[in-house]
Amino acid sequence: MKISILNTSIFLTVLLCLEFFIVSAEQNHHSVKKKGRRNFEKKQREPRKIRISKSDNDVSRLAENVIVYAGGEELLLESNINAGDNIIDAIVNVYDLLSERMDSLQNRVSAVEHKTKEISDRLNHMDCYDVKIENPLAMDGVFSFHLDYKGKRPIKVYCDMITEGGGWTVIQQRLPREKNDTSFYTGFLRNFHDYQVGFGSADNDYWLGLDNLYSLTNSRQYELRIELGDFANKKAHAHYKRFYVEGESQGYRLHVNGYSGSAGDSLSTDREYDNFTADGMLFSTFDEDHDTSTEINCSSFWNIGGWWFNRCSWANLNGPYNFQEEGEDCIGVNWHKWRNKQCLKSTKMMIRPVRHS
Repeated sequence: MKISILNTSIFLTVLLCLEFFIVSAEQNHHSVKKKGRRNFEKKQREPRKIRISKSDNDVSRLAENVIVYAGGEELLLESNINAGDNIIDAIVNVYDLLSERMDSLQNRVSAVEHKTKEISDRLNHMDCYDVKIENPLAMDGVFSFHLDYKGKRPIKVYCDMITEGGGWTVIQQRLPREKNDTSFYTGFLRNFHDYQVGFGSADNDYWLGLDNLYSLTNSRQYELRIELGDFANKKAHAHYKRFYVEGESQGYRLHVNGYSGSAGDSLSTDREYDNFTADGMLFSTFDEDHDTSTEINCSSFWNIGGWWFNRCSWANLNGPYNFQEEGEDCIGVNWHKWRNKQCLKSTKMMIRPVRHS
């Protein structure tokens, strides 16, 4: 037999592959009729024994469909081989068919693996801390999470993987801007519904949403870190050992305590409560007045967005982005315990599960 048209090593490799499947078929199936062809019903096909020698140029026995059994599963190959075809062409044809079937199976396996990973992420990745635990080398960036396991669209958040060991889920962010900056930025003078569901973009200014905050902070114990920047490019931070909000029926009441840091305590006021303490307050906006003032709606009166207002507050990181003018009072993005009556240039609120909780 002449095989000069193919490299000898390729021929032998293909032949061995085919012989492997043929032998496998012989080991797993009953004998079949030795002569003639037989049409099989689609639902009942019997395996066919095929023996091929290196000198066998008659491929009439390959003209039938070739059934290969692998791992107990039937793989039906439509061979389309005609009697009289060169044996090398026949082998290559069958090998190509097997390759196509393997590619198809591989695509199906990949799809199942992707779906399995998605389900695993939903169950095991609640926040940025889970990602950091799984991959200690994970870097800052935007990640997606499912918070309710009910098939809703995932939320996108920014993960801080560096600060104090990383694993922080950013729940609010105001990026620094310059006066001549004409790029689009997210406005925070929003109605109550917007503050419930969240708004903005995780790679820019954004608010995660009260419903998402409730889902997160009632699933495990969280600590809160707030990072602040002023227009003199000075930095400060406030750290709270415990942070959570109640649900909608409780008005998203804020609970925060255990302050430490360099910015001063503008949320719990060192547990010395006054008319501006945010801890224990309900969330208010211009269209949903839940503050404790009987004279005004703090959000509407000062035009300062949504926050846990008392009468009114020592802080509001969701106020309008105003530029601080030297020597002037400024109402906007404020943390009065650090920069009293001065607007801030940047803010970031982020949470992380209390370790070993």
